[in-house]
Amino acid sequence: MAESCGAKLDAPRNRVIETERLRLRTLRLSDAEALVDILRREEVMRWTPQDPVTDIDQAIRWTSARALGPGVFNFLVELKAGFTPSQVVGALGSYHPPAVGYLFHPGIAYKDDLEC
Repeated sequence: MAESCGAKLDAPRNRVIETERLRLRTLRLSDAEALVDILRREEVMRWTPQDPVTDIDQAIRWTSARALGPGVFNFLVELKAGFTPSQVVGALGSYHPPAVGYLFHPGIAYKDDLEC
């Protein structure tokens, strides 16, 4: 039986994983704006099947494909407060199992890594 063209894609259950430095939480459609700077970078998108995004609308489409629907399991990666509050550093997970992928901002450094 064919699926309805108007089928609603639901968001997966919210999950959070925390380490001393990082917070990983379920990717949401509203994260597109925070990811657009990462998705625009040629060096980040080079190993993906699509070109870098050029605007927020493309970032929304990219995020939607990874945040909504059955079988998606993706996380937004943030530096925890106290290091750089709410700074998004990447995304990881799977939206076409069993494939797993990740994207990280190439210019993010943990503050202790910069101190001599």
